Amino acid sequence: MLQSGAARCSQITMISSIVCRGYKTSKLVELARYDWVDDWITDELFPIQPHRDVRRKIEFIQCEYDNPSSKEVLKELVHHGLKRPTHEDALEFGLQHPSAGTPWIYVFLHEPVLMPIGLCGVLGVGGHGRRNLGVHQFDRRWHRGDLFAGIRED
Repeated sequence: MLQSGAARCSQITMISSIVCRGYKTSKLVELARYDWVDDWITDELFPIQPHRDVRRKIEFIQCEYDNPSSKEVLKELVHHGLKRPTHEDALEFGLQHPSAGTPWIYVFLHEPVLMPIGLCGVLGVGGHGRRNLGVHQFDRRWHRGDLFAGIRED
């Protein structure tokens, strides 16, 4: 477990780029053609405001210990000089990287969205070797193999 002042307990395992185009969530989900999509992923819960194209550099870290919490992972992102992603980053990544179907989840620890059932959720792409798009509970522990997105701003 990460302790205050401890050395990094994660490494960058993948670097990617996307272009955020300001499309609605429903359009991004439709274009991505997932195997399965969580019913909670709607324009209302995950709104995207129209904007000009913005190129984003995503770096994925993998924790080198079992069951990291979301708060621990966010500290690891800071150690690597990465910013927190947005839910738009997750949706565009899933669309622009269709091979993102691994046994692990590409986790986007954006600002959590309050779900109608009272839990806070974040988006994850992939998992179980399929192209899934799911909402995952923010206040949880993750699997060692999960990959966590951070944004590198130049």
